[in-house]
Amino acid sequence: MVGKINEIAGDNPVICTGDFNSTPETVQIQLMSALLKDSYHHSEMTPYGPVGTYTGFKWNASLQDRIDYVFVSEAFNILKYAAITDAKNQRYPSDHLPVVVELAFVPLTTR
Repeated sequence: MVGKINEIAGDNPVICTGDFNSTPETVQIQLMSALLKDSYHHSEMTPYGPVGTYTGFKWNASLQDRIDYVFVSEAFNILKYAAITDAKNQRYPSDHLPVVVELAFVPLTTR
């Protein structure tokens, strides 16, 4: 993934999101975090919601393991991060919680 981002984006702004099926201490997430900012750790506001994002459609899931990420380049400030726990009748709409970030683009002249 790191190689492909470098190949495609070069010096352009990058947002990379998804289910990486990997927790923060794994090599693959460490490599991504060395290239891009992990929005969970770089949010200007304290992250909202549980740390974990995988529910497996289980209402009582532990939500301890974060495997869904939003990585961004230095072209963005991360204002807010949230893992949304909305449910209906104790049922989640997905097996993963939605991860939402609010970003601010930083013009090249101020980076």
